[in-house]
Amino acid sequence: MAYDLTRLGLCGMIALLPGWENSEGARFEVQIAHLLDMTVVNAHDLVSMEIAL
Repeated sequence: MAYDLTRLGLCGMIALLPGWENSEGARFEVQIAHLLDMTVVNAHDLVSMEIAL
């Protein structure tokens, strides 16, 4: 988890997988992303957007 958090700071966006709410680590990553003013999206929405293009 410590390594993942160092990588999170290099991202501009995170995409959440279904059930992320059940993961303590994912919930923590979302908190960090919000603190860093990152975009947080549902991964399903990204796939839907790609299909629409």
